[in-house]
Amino acid sequence: MKGEDVLNAYENYKVARFDNNSLLKLYLNLYEKKFNTASKLMESLIRNTDRFELKELNSSKNEVLELKFKEYDAGSFILKKVNPSVIKEYNIEKLIFSTMPSKNTPTPLGIFEINGKDYFVQEIIIGSALNNVSSEELRKKYLTKTLDTLLDIDFQLSEKSNLINLSDSVSKIDYEDTIVSSFKKANKDSLEILLDKLFKVNVYLSQASDWFNHGDIHPGNVIVSNDNLLIIDFEKALLSTKYFDFLFFTGQPVFNLSLEDEYELVNNYSDYKINDEALFYSTGFFVNLIITTRSSKWYHESGSENYKDMEHYFLAKTLQYLDKVPFDIDKEKIKGILVSEFNE
Repeated sequence: MKGEDVLNAYENYKVARFDNNSLLKLYLNLYEKKFNTASKLMESLIRNTDRFELKELNSSKNEVLELKFKEYDAGSFILKKVNPSVIKEYNIEKLIFSTMPSKNTPTPLGIFEINGKDYFVQEIIIGSALNNVSSEELRKKYLTKTLDTLLDIDFQLSEKSNLINLSDSVSKIDYEDTIVSSFKKANKDSLEILLDKLFKVNVYLSQASDWFNHGDIHPGNVIVSNDNLLIIDFEKALLSTKYFDFLFFTGQPVFNLSLEDEYELVNNYSDYKINDEALFYSTGFFVNLIITTRSSKWYHESGSENYKDMEHYFLAKTLQYLDKVPFDIDKEKIKGILVSEFNE
């Protein structure tokens, strides 16, 4: 919430008619990122359903609503109907707010019952998704800022004590199962042969998958607000290698980075310096393979006319990383399978 919103809230508060100033306190605590106090105030405020109104939001996900208090228009909140993925998101964001000095996610206010249903209540952030930022110069600037924020979150939540707190919500990725489910959703065949050829890579990755990752960190999940960055939607968080999120994000076409660019960039981060090239390249291969299988579905459903171009973009990166994977695997056979499946 912006500072001017708080001032506007105060002006409106002076003429508002309600028992106490708990609503103003809520907005002030949100502004100061005081998670626990804001959560308690919200729990108290939503008991009186006459104070707020709900509106359905367009969303491909389960029931999502906007909550706006009637007294004044200082800011609104998003309500996500509770399911296992939403509970996972809430647990992660709550841990970020309770353990990290920089609170680079929307404020998670809690899970409350509203009109007989349980909802995860979050602050709505006014801003623009990174994929909507038009200037290439700005996108490059926010690339670095996002990596600073993202890798800090990943590093902190990968500490043993934090992983224990998230053990019920975040689990190690199963590489074989992920490939199977991704190919099936993309209506692709040749799974049995592909899995056999990738067995060594999958086993190797699994042995190094003890690192927290957002799991779906594309530019649409990064919000630019007043030159600040917030990362949203942790519903697909997982344990993988420490390069998973990095390569998922830097590989997006909006940044147009080469494999060499990504290699150089990751070495700028002391906790992520490449001391195991097999791990870096194997992760890059896997991440781009999974994004390739998703691309047709993602871009086709969004109405994009160039969804095939996106699929081919990620396929090209997949094959580049495959060339660098230092294992004795039948790369030509794997390439043949992927090209035949995706170069339709």
